[in-house]
Amino acid sequence: MNDDYYKILGVAPSASQADIKARFRFLSHAYHPDKFSTDGHKKEAEEEFKRINSAYQVLSKPNERARYDASHTEASSQEQSSRRDTKPAPHIIIRRGTSYADRLRAYKVVVDDVVVATLRAGKSVTLPVTPGSHRLQLRIDWCGSEELLFDAQDGAAIEFECGSGLAGQRRISALAAIFRRTQDYLWLRRAA
Repeated sequence: MNDDYYKILGVAPSASQADIKARFRFLSHAYHPDKFSTDGHKKEAEEEFKRINSAYQVLSKPNERARYDASHTEASSQEQSSRRDTKPAPHIIIRRGTSYADRLRAYKVVVDDVVVATLRAGKSVTLPVTPGSHRLQLRIDWCGSEELLFDAQDGAAIEFECGSGLAGQRRISALAAIFRRTQDYLWLRRAA
């Protein structure tokens, strides 16, 4: 088969199993045939969904992934010179600060209404995205951040920062706001 499974999923050959799973969940949700109403789009989505599923079935199993990597090393080295002109897939980087509030809890990272990762205090997560417009939000329990819109272009790395709205003297007012404006519990912004 001539398909490049890493390219189909939009991950690097060095991607971890967690990265592959997160990307599969994101793409399978985006291309699920039931999301499309017209026959033409539904058929295209169904074909892409099958390709995504085939790629995940191989790359999610360490033994099959090793076999796939071994059989595609020669083909990949021959195509490498032609790929040097192409830009890498876009990705987002989200960094979470360390604050006392919520330090033991993980934030759910939601891209286009799909939970793609979790983020713990003091950590960062890098997620590949497809080129185009996307929506990004963080969630924790019934609360979250405001939704941010961003455009991803080939080769672009878009950085975000996040944290809890329960920092310092804002704790009392933030606790009251939890029940009125649940999207203010967490903050999310593009990094400077």
